[in-house]
Amino acid sequence: MAAGRCGGCPHAGHRGRCRGKGPSGCVPLVDETGRFDSGFACGSRPPCPCSWRTCKCGALVANALLDKDQAEAFNTAHGLDPGQAIDVPVIRGSAGNPAGRLEVWQQPDGILACRELAEGEGLTRAGESGSWRGVEHTGECQPL
Repeated sequence: MAAGRCGGCPHAGHRGRCRGKGPSGCVPLVDETGRFDSGFACGSRPPCPCSWRTCKCGALVANALLDKDQAEAFNTAHGLDPGQAIDVPVIRGSAGNPAGRLEVWQQPDGILACRELAEGEGLTRAGESGSWRGVEHTGECQPL
């Protein structure tokens, strides 16, 4: 199954390390349009900005950051650092699925965010940010 390309950037869906980056810690400096600007910045590379991934089980997913309040409540309940971000794998192609228990939206910086919906709850961000229902990818390949 082909991984496909991200709709928001030229990255291909991938597992683990981003193949869209160069092999070194040097990254090209680009202007607002994405064109090469003035040189390279060397050091540690930033994480891959693309949310598209392929799970180790082969499922095509997009990672979304769980809403801060829900992440804090989950972390506190499980004895983890309350400020720790939680990535939620959302099955690509599940947008609008009425069985979806996640409200997913794209933040202004391009990163996907989500929150878990209560039973029977509707979308609360639909008007302001174009949110949609999504289905979380769960199973043996996604341990807690």
